[in-house]
Amino acid sequence: MRGAIDREVLARSQKIAEALVNTTIAGNMNGARLLLETTGAKNPPAPPKKKRCGFTLAQQLAMEPQWEDPVEGDGDINAPAFDSAA
Repeated sequence: MRGAIDREVLARSQKIAEALVNTTIAGNMNGARLLLETTGAKNPPAPPKKKRCGFTLAQQLAMEPQWEDPVEGDGDINAPAFDSAA
């Protein structure tokens, strides 16, 4: 049943649109309401989201120099372990 209705509406869409416009012009508020609902004027499209300024976290990390393994002799290898009681 719904398919048959959809086909009829599609076949007569031009006449339906003209009738809605004519009833709206004549002052029929129901026609105006239907016309606005079918055009989507009540729900305008959302404004586009603003693009980010600057770099993303991944880009910032990619720009940093690569970490290098410590070379023997650098720093104090025999340093005492971190003492959490202090």
